[in-house]
Amino acid sequence: MINGNAMSTIDKASRQGNRYICRHCGNEMHADVNASINILSNYLVVYFTVMKKLQAS
Repeated sequence: MINGNAMSTIDKASRQGNRYICRHCGNEMHADVNASINILSNYLVVYFTVMKKLQAS
């Protein structure tokens, strides 16, 4: 799965070797940087969802 962090799109064709080029908005960066941003973003969503549930209980 290749997720564009700028637009949250998934498109395998956006990865060209070690480059990530969003076919929707033209955002371009190293594919590993894009993946790192996606991992951090997903972690933060889960973290804050869990924290919110813990605070509610």
